[in-house]
Amino acid sequence: MANRHAGRLADIFKHLVLAALLDVQRPTLYAETHAGRAVYPEQAPSPGSLPAPRDPVTERVHGVARFLDAMDRDPRLGDSSYGKILREHIAGSANIPGSPAVAMGVLRDHATYLLCDVDPDSTADVERWAVTVGLGDRVATVTADGMRAVGRRVLGGSADPRSTFVHIDPYDPWAPGEDGVSAVALARSLIADGVAVMYWYGFDAPARRGWATGELAGDAPLWCGVAMVTDAVGGTRDDGDLGAATTPGTGCGVVCANVTGDATARCEVLGRALADGYAGVPLPSGEPGGLAFEVVRA
Repeated sequence: MANRHAGRLADIFKHLVLAALLDVQRPTLYAETHAGRAVYPEQAPSPGSLPAPRDPVTERVHGVARFLDAMDRDPRLGDSSYGKILREHIAGSANIPGSPAVAMGVLRDHATYLLCDVDPDSTADVERWAVTVGLGDRVATVTADGMRAVGRRVLGGSADPRSTFVHIDPYDPWAPGEDGVSAVALARSLIADGVAVMYWYGFDAPARRGWATGELAGDAPLWCGVAMVTDAVGGTRDDGDLGAATTPGTGCGVVCANVTGDATARCEVLGRALADGYAGVPLPSGEPGGLAFEVVRA
């Protein structure tokens, strides 16, 4: 289904890391289990106009609008692969790029793409966007269970694990797909097979911020970047709201496996820059806030 969190802070962090990884890894096959739309036709709000708390537009103010402001102040963000893509979208058509558009914007015709979603409107949008950017013959979409399609193509097909990158961003990490395989189980299998994997997850309490690293830990080393919303002095609470994802103690993480040290080093620089850019920025609730970034390895 389409991503209702498009343009929010968690979405910004995910795409900031994704673009950096792809720019370094340069896979020849990019696959995604829960692609959503390629682009979201939502005008990015101005950081100066704050609607009522918990309004979806307010969440986008704290996400894409605040990030655009931080990009202007910090070349680490402004010169990043995602920063350049986002600025092009905002300036050109005022839409917010989803992960398919981010991947196509970084890799272009260097790769082929397998983009899956159960929502037919989302896959239709991906197909339209692929044609728009001249990649229609390189993009395959599947309107069905993405875990099954990606698993069969990458684990049981002809894909070379050394040049494949799989992005997993599930709605329910443990829900079984058509083959009885959950997103977490698929990620474990791909990692064990040597495939480069980026697994996004959310959490609503500080104690839960590393749960996905524990679930995916195995023989392959993992890198995990965690972004957590805080108050102005770095404080958190245990009653976060993952739906809004902008209450102190709430956040998201990105687990990466089988990627290079250069790729994760770039992600660490960008994670710190994002935290710096959100220091003292008001939360949608109106209270002063911040953002903590940390790296977990396993």
